Amino acid sequence: WAEWNGKYRDDVRRFIK
Repeated sequence: WAEWNGKYRDDVRRFIK
């Protein structure tokens, strides 16, 4: 997956941080 991977990773990183 690379379509939502970028958005998901960004969300996760922002959520975790």
